[in-house]
Amino acid sequence: MAAWRPVPRLSRAETEWSVIPIMWPHPGLLRRALIVGWLCALALFPLVGIPSAGAAPRKPQAPLWGISAGQYGRTTLPGSHFTYALRPGMVIKDGLILHNFDSRPVRLSVYPADLRNLAGGGLAPAQAYEPRRGAGAWIHLNPMIMTVPPHRREQVLFTVSVPHGAIPGDYYGAVVAAAVGDHRKAGVHIAMRAALIVHFSVPGRIRVGARIGGLRTQATGGGETFNLVVSNTGNVTFMVSGAILLRDGSGRLTNVLHLGTAGLYVIPGGSAPLKAVWPRVPLIGQVRARAAIQVSLNGRVYRTYTTAAVTLAFFPWKPMIAGIAALVGCLVIGWNRRHWLARRYREWREDRGLLAEIRAQRRAEQSGSYGRQP
Repeated sequence: MAAWRPVPRLSRAETEWSVIPIMWPHPGLLRRALIVGWLCALALFPLVGIPSAGAAPRKPQAPLWGISAGQYGRTTLPGSHFTYALRPGMVIKDGLILHNFDSRPVRLSVYPADLRNLAGGGLAPAQAYEPRRGAGAWIHLNPMIMTVPPHRREQVLFTVSVPHGAIPGDYYGAVVAAAVGDHRKAGVHIAMRAALIVHFSVPGRIRVGARIGGLRTQATGGGETFNLVVSNTGNVTFMVSGAILLRDGSGRLTNVLHLGTAGLYVIPGGSAPLKAVWPRVPLIGQVRARAAIQVSLNGRVYRTYTTAAVTLAFFPWKPMIAGIAALVGCLVIGWNRRHWLARRYREWREDRGLLAEIRAQRRAEQSGSYGRQP
């Protein structure tokens, strides 16, 4: 049932009263709505987590630990890694320190390893089960598992020796500390490791060598990707950086794309892939691309390499093919429509002629001359 209530409406000239009806829902309908709401709340109640009175348990976290060189801060050598300039046959002793910054003990596995190049660039130590065939075999440290007490540190001693007959150059290994325990997350095994690089420099004649691979291009999502691989064929580590130079048909430089990360180190026998992306290519035109690679040694540019030019031609083939297909379709439809119109026109003329004959016969019958010879 509707209830009426006067509501004042004010205007500039006068105050007038209007009556607005207020419709109240039926009592039975209101009760049914409340019952349905309570049933929905009871159905969702098991899905809602209720916090307990106590504090929620914290997720277990990995212990905080670290590794440092034994003589860190006591020598003039930069960084916290190991750097040795040794002649073949020389043997020295050194050590590393394991730090536990947590309030609980931590178990660490310590072992030497080779240092390897990664496929995407950079360096990483080998795993403990992998055989040591490089400079990692020059580090004499029996793999061990040590328990470091809370807020304490432990020293681990090792010996390094350069074998007789080692040729001059740079060699790299690593000493690794890994947390002992099975750490899994979503079915993936997680190994927490920390490593210190061991750099051996055998004095002698330095030979800087770099091999620059061919420049490769690939169209990707409306852009163009350039790939290049730089390999170290010498006996010393160098730093590489590069750029892609883009020139138009007249030889004018139009764009410069940086290749990879500036200051990427490449160890002897290793390689580094370089990549550059040109996000917006021209719709129509021709571009010549050439890579310029700089090899730096001890912070100075040693040599600049350039690759052969690659010609890139851009043309909107897909829109052009789509436009031609649409034009051919329109022509075919128009041709078929033309023949249909011509056929309809002939039928229309035939119908008009037949209608005219019928009318003439009717007029002849009405005039009495039907069948009379002229």
